[in-house]
Amino acid sequence: MTRQTVWEKLQKCSEDGEVPSVDTFSNYCGISKASAQNIFNSFVKEGRLMKLNEQYYFNDLNPEESSNFDFFKIVSGLIGAILIIVSIHFTFEFNKLSLPSVWAFLLSVAVVLFMSIAFVIRSRTQSVIKRQLIVFLWFLGICYSVFTAVSGQFNYLRKYVSQDDSKKIVKLSKVYNEELDFLKNKQNELSHWRIQEKLYNDNPDLKLENPGTWKQIVKGNNELISIENQILELNKTIVSNIEKESFENRSVFDWIYETLGISENVIQFIMILFPALFIDLSSTMLMDFAFGRKE
Repeated sequence: MTRQTVWEKLQKCSEDGEVPSVDTFSNYCGISKASAQNIFNSFVKEGRLMKLNEQYYFNDLNPEESSNFDFFKIVSGLIGAILIIVSIHFTFEFNKLSLPSVWAFLLSVAVVLFMSIAFVIRSRTQSVIKRQLIVFLWFLGICYSVFTAVSGQFNYLRKYVSQDDSKKIVKLSKVYNEELDFLKNKQNELSHWRIQEKLYNDNPDLKLENPGTWKQIVKGNNELISIENQILELNKTIVSNIEKESFENRSVFDWIYETLGISENVIQFIMILFPALFIDLSSTMLMDFAFGRKE
């Protein structure tokens, strides 16, 4: 048998990633115990196995791969740490809505850290029941973390859109504010003519007794009506310009809706869900690669 064949037999003979005993391996391969012992020792020299207290263990890496994988593990651990911090931030923003800040932060750190290193813990646990429990708890944690990440991003998006719309309205209305204020002041100054008109209409004799005053009342009311019409037109202009500005500043969500017929809310949910899944699933995978045992 070639050394690679022997190595493959050793891996097949192992259970749950544990190196079999010398006796078990010698029986499995049909060789003497001394030959099996020599094979184990040779694999230790090659770096494929390590020996501690008369017990053999699989090395996570082959010697020729170790330098490259050390670099990738460092990078993976760094990226995983960044994603963990981001995930903690989103989870904390959600938790602090219902909990005091200190407890919200502690809960966020506990959930996200456990979720991120769950498979590292699993790789170091031998009990099948405990391993299954860890996977179940990881699933609960990642569902919660993804939900809080989606919620946090949605709140930021809603806040940004709301502020952006308010800025547009203020910007567009500011141009007309001075003119609108002037017209309204003028309207208040002329409003007394409408009261006089009603008084004279209720008492026709006053028109005959005070024809000059009646002419002033009619003129004042005509000017008041003109001012009110200008105010009405100015308000229409403001609304029209706001609608025009909103159309000209359409978002990518509007464009996708017109192209694919998918509603803006669905598109926003999908776009928010993608980074949430990426953050939590990637942090778990990267931390497992950086610190987990090879199985």
